[in-house]
Amino acid sequence: MKRSRAQAGFSLIEVLVVVAVILILAAAAVVQIGPALQAAKTNTALEIALGQLRTAHQQAIDQRRVYRVTFTTPRTIQVDQLTYDTNGNQIFTLIRSIDLPVETQFTLVSGMPNTSQTTPDGLGQGGNAIDFALDYGGGATTVFFQKDGRATDSAGRPNDGVIYIARPGDLNTSKAVTVLGATGRVKGWRLFTAGKSPEWRPL
Repeated sequence: MKRSRAQAGFSLIEVLVVVAVILILAAAAVVQIGPALQAAKTNTALEIALGQLRTAHQQAIDQRRVYRVTFTTPRTIQVDQLTYDTNGNQIFTLIRSIDLPVETQFTLVSGMPNTSQTTPDGLGQGGNAIDFALDYGGGATTVFFQKDGRATDSAGRPNDGVIYIARPGDLNTSKAVTVLGATGRVKGWRLFTAGKSPEWRPL
């Protein structure tokens, strides 16, 4: 008796159907993952900025030293320790310098709230991406943490300020950090855009 040979493999139509299904699933995954990856980058940028400020604040208190934090566009944060030489001249010693993740930077995005009633902690009017010394004209890019934890400008005056972080042109990725001069308190903010108008909310 003759046995019929079992056929193995897939037909061309079956292969094409499987490939089409895989491509559809891959496209859906990219659509879902893309925004999540962008949000993760700005979340990381926010955590870096918060971490550098809070660490400098705590080191100033613990070590009884003055620390300066400088923000430089597009994405650099530098921390220096202030000392004095025998003649009383200031000496800044670099402690660390760190960059925010690529594709994120200190920036303003069209649509961010820009009145004193709607900015984070009511600081400024959203006119500068890095905006310290708000009580003295604003636009400064440095903050000094004193031995008692206060945040001041270079003249020793209370230094309230805010920095804005986002992916350029992407309002949905907007974050902010505020510093209150009297206490040196550092706070993080996220911009919620789901409502009628964008609104800053603290972490």
